[in-house]
Amino acid sequence: MHKSGMNSKRSGSIMETSVQIHKGRPSFFVDGQPHPGIFSSAPEAYFRNMTDAGFDIVDTHPYIDIGWVGTGHYDYTLTDQRIEAYLSQHQTAKLILRFWIGYSGKHANGNFWWAEANPDEIIVLEDGKAQKPYNASFASKKFRREAGEALSKVVEHIEYKYGDRIAAYEPGAGPCGEWFHWIAKDRFMVDYSPRMKEAYHLFLKEKYIEICEMNKRWGSQYANFASVPIPSSAGRDQAACGGFASDEVVDFWEFYSRIMAETICGFAAAVKKGCDRRKTVLVFYGYLWGTHLARSGHMALDRVLENPDVDIIATPFMYHFRQLGGVTSSQSVPGTIHSRGKLHLYELDGSTHLKSCWNCRYHSNPETLEDTMGLLERDMNRLLTDGSACWFMDLVGGYFNEPGTVTALGKLREIGNNYRFKAGGNNHQIAILMDPTHSFHFREQDNLFRVLFQTFKQYELELMGMGYDDLTVETLKHLDPEETARYKFWIIPCLLSVDDNVLELLKKHVLRNNNHVLWFYGAGLLGGGRLPDTDFMRDMTGFCVVLEHAEGELSIIVNRNEHPLLRNLPKSRYHYGTYGDLDPNFVKHHAPLMDYPSSVWQGHASEGEGFRIAPRPYIVSGGTSLGKIRDMPDNKTGLAAREMGEWLSVLSTVPSMSRDILKSIAVEAGCHLYTDATGQLAHSENLIGFYSHKTATARFHLSMAKNEVYEVYGGKTLPCADGAFDFQVEKNRAYLFYVGKE
Repeated sequence: MHKSGMNSKRSGSIMETSVQIHKGRPSFFVDGQPHPGIFSSAPEAYFRNMTDAGFDIVDTHPYIDIGWVGTGHYDYTLTDQRIEAYLSQHQTAKLILRFWIGYSGKHANGNFWWAEANPDEIIVLEDGKAQKPYNASFASKKFRREAGEALSKVVEHIEYKYGDRIAAYEPGAGPCGEWFHWIAKDRFMVDYSPRMKEAYHLFLKEKYIEICEMNKRWGSQYANFASVPIPSSAGRDQAACGGFASDEVVDFWEFYSRIMAETICGFAAAVKKGCDRRKTVLVFYGYLWGTHLARSGHMALDRVLENPDVDIIATPFMYHFRQLGGVTSSQSVPGTIHSRGKLHLYELDGSTHLKSCWNCRYHSNPETLEDTMGLLERDMNRLLTDGSACWFMDLVGGYFNEPGTVTALGKLREIGNNYRFKAGGNNHQIAILMDPTHSFHFREQDNLFRVLFQTFKQYELELMGMGYDDLTVETLKHLDPEETARYKFWIIPCLLSVDDNVLELLKKHVLRNNNHVLWFYGAGLLGGGRLPDTDFMRDMTGFCVVLEHAEGELSIIVNRNEHPLLRNLPKSRYHYGTYGDLDPNFVKHHAPLMDYPSSVWQGHASEGEGFRIAPRPYIVSGGTSLGKIRDMPDNKTGLAAREMGEWLSVLSTVPSMSRDILKSIAVEAGCHLYTDATGQLAHSENLIGFYSHKTATARFHLSMAKNEVYEVYGGKTLPCADGAFDFQVEKNRAYLFYVGKE
């Protein structure tokens, strides 16, 4: 049954959109023509602010009802009303439509009717009780099939009525449609439903074929696959294998992300079917720099990138250090996404001087229009140099609701449109190599990577004065060594498990060409097995380590000396890790969504028990010692460097590093340093963007010979001498320098 409150009449020719390679980068296309991909997002009541600012494509946050009201029953009255509430305000603006499957009401999750009607298909908690409010298990084939059919039908309906005004579709599920497992932040909220168990058993059978092979790997004695339970919350918290999670837990987390990827791909296919493949499909996924990584369901990014029905991967920029004095940093991996021919999109939902965003209500918010534009220009710098798309977001209404702000946003949009395809290619010389499965190997409540990993990215990596590409290990399989030859400095934050195939990829792309390779923590420590293998780690990295199994803090003291990696450091002493130069209280102040533990700082403990890391590796042989672990007796080495013939190996047993040391290693590796000024720098072949954290005269060094550069936001032409220029930068203001040819 179909019901609609409006006449079902095609409104015009149906627009076609796609993602294609343009000027060497994935780009959004409308009817065969490249589009800058600079969009906006707003509730319908504030839609006119965005169209007045000149945006031609607007995302419909929070979501559009899909009209699925019962089994085989569809009522598109609310669907049409929401769409027409937007379209009636402007004659030509186009929409990106969000669908959140499993939501009832406008923005609150009441009991999903389908879940109530299908009690055998819903999420069940560890105690055997249904999760409330009720929702479908992502492992339910019935849910996937029937929800997919509903998606196809609503898209077909929308295309028939509004196809000339719809630019893309975003099928979503889970919290806020972002494809997390429901309530993924709660460690007890894993799905123990019959459907999830059935899917898990099928996964194990496909992986191991015979139960004896699984038992051999796990060290277990299960009679058959059907008898294998989903790991308990207590079991997931245990360090079963030399301080790391058991293979049973690792396999479950692999499955738990795979089931999410399968659901995403099924829904994407349903949308493509409904629009006859005329429109792009966008999903929020791949938050590899996020929190609660293992239970998020986001670690099967490679499977989603392989899927031809997904065109755009979206992510909000990181929440924890985004305000004044902060950075613009994706929760996902733009380098990986773009290298696979998909388009990465930043959801820019930060505060303005008119309204603060939901997670940064109380501090470091912009107070003036100038503050706001500094943040938005910082965002623009990042997306232009990344080659990403974006939408500037009015999250709950009122973020831009003032004529002067609308005008300023419109001018920034014009700049973005003008320079999007003038940015030139990617000229990054630093690669971050990510293993999406690293979190599977840690106890669920381990805060080593859940916290330090994010802190390193935002407070150190983003502020080292050079851009980088974040590549997953799987992506190396799809790249030619010629494509990775420009990277001179490889940073590998966590790569515990390394089988023969991964080792060959490392040799092919990374361990060559006089590259400098920085390993963190216990790189290769698990080899391809289930127990720590320090011999394998030694053979791969050049360093022999010993594991301290007693829990404790983990930080390193580095003193400047005559070693080539350290002799040009601006300070004589550095202290980094779970505490040190970066005050944990400062991190906590800027991290309202991150459970950053209190820690020892400046010789005394702050409130709380702090980090409890185990195991803690230290270096006993191999190379030259560069730094000592403060938190163990006998001056044990935590940072060392070693020549490996065709490459230089550096190991930090702490999964972090001070930005000055990162910068020093990069320069020694031959990477181009654009500036020593304090702030976030982003660059491409023709653009240099900078957001300043201090008022100062900054010197910028170009990677090419130029007589002049053009500062875009201020509209000034600046002289250059010997490939460098000086420029007065103000705190919390952004600058964009065009260095290409007009």
